[in-house]
Amino acid sequence: MAGISKKFGQGLAGVVFGLVVLGAFIDKGENHATGDKPSAPNAAPSPYAKIEKMDKVISVTPLAADTKRITVAIRQDSIFSGGNKTKDVLERARKDLGNLPYETVAVQMVEQLVDKYGREFEKPILLLTYKRDDVEAINFDHVVGWNVLNLASVSALDPISGHVIDQECFGDSEGARENLKFAQEFCIKARLAEPEI
Repeated sequence: MAGISKKFGQGLAGVVFGLVVLGAFIDKGENHATGDKPSAPNAAPSPYAKIEKMDKVISVTPLAADTKRITVAIRQDSIFSGGNKTKDVLERARKDLGNLPYETVAVQMVEQLVDKYGREFEKPILLLTYKRDDVEAINFDHVVGWNVLNLASVSALDPISGHVIDQECFGDSEGARENLKFAQEFCIKARLAEPEI
């Protein structure tokens, strides 16, 4: 330690040691590489945690006091594959959210679209709203996605929804004919859907 006195060097080492100890005490376990913070040891898990971790779930908006609605956004390949995912979301909601005073569960269907330049983007197109009584009445062992779609109140979230419904319900394909046959009530409600305000 040329140029620094022995006493000063020992004092500096003591200050550095003290800062390291203090930093560890204040840090409280944050993972600096990821930014994750540990959950409190006695904190109850979020009632939405299992829904948030489901395949195709983009986000969950917790119970809103003013609307008494829980909203779950899902990514879908088609509206009718979204019907099966909606079934899964409603079943999980009934299992995990029964203690919450919700009146409705809304499922926002997010469609993968392509713009005029061929770039893919996602856009919310429909909002399916389910009354609590309906969610509690569904026999999830025997219901399929078409049945779940038929139970929904439907709101349009974007004008593109009309085009998607025309293709998937009223198009010339075998799939569209099958969708119209088994989810006619949904197809008609979706075609006539008013925008959500």
